[in-house]
Amino acid sequence: MTEQEWENFFGAARRWWGTDLTSYKRTHLDRRLTTFMVQEGLTDVPALMARGQNDPEFWERVHSYLTIHVSEFFRDAPYWQAWTQAILQRPDVPLKFWSAGASWGAEPVTLAVLMNAAGRSCEILATDSDVAILREAKTMEYGQEVMSQIPMQYRQYFERIGPDRWRLISSIGRHIRFMRHHLLSDPYPSGFHGILCRNVLIYFEPSARWTVAQKLAQALLPQGYLWLGATETLLEWRGLGLRVVGPSLFQKIANPIAER
Repeated sequence: MTEQEWENFFGAARRWWGTDLTSYKRTHLDRRLTTFMVQEGLTDVPALMARGQNDPEFWERVHSYLTIHVSEFFRDAPYWQAWTQAILQRPDVPLKFWSAGASWGAEPVTLAVLMNAAGRSCEILATDSDVAILREAKTMEYGQEVMSQIPMQYRQYFERIGPDRWRLISSIGRHIRFMRHHLLSDPYPSGFHGILCRNVLIYFEPSARWTVAQKLAQALLPQGYLWLGATETLLEWRGLGLRVVGPSLFQKIANPIAER
């Protein structure tokens, strides 16, 4: 893909999504976009641009394909255990969480189930930049292949609505709010006891990665927790006012000056 083709595509992305794709790793975008064009029978970027002209549904599909949506319930179980143990040390007050890059909702639902099982009240904001995947997430309905990921002791939190279909019970689901949000361009909410942003930063260029990490840290309450993906590292944690408390798990320092 030529530099001019990239510029044309980036311009279209800004118009349709309000997103600056230059902050994403070029290798990731190139691989995903090329695969998408092959599947759509498009030979090059000009053909893609022509196909998408005045077609919001097409650009929605492009966005969905460029965005990675690999997620599952209780993914990396030891990490969930460490996260839960850390969170439950917080005072017994209603907890406020943010699941950033929530995809189809596996992680915010997992969090809601674990907090309910522990007897803790919480509210969860679940966000993603992909409106199509958010529509799916909001249903909180799942097929057999997804339900197989859920340990038996937590199946009670889902009700059967068909032969091979389940839904999260409303007493838990009502504590999760799904909303479109783009980490690179939208204002950040704040005041969270914990933020999950797993396997998202790895797709950003270093400068964008730092900016997002900085804003996530600022969105935490003092002593709040930031949880990244199991394979993600955050070497700049000191400069963000964080401390390492477990694998991919960081805590915001209440008094950074005192810990220097």
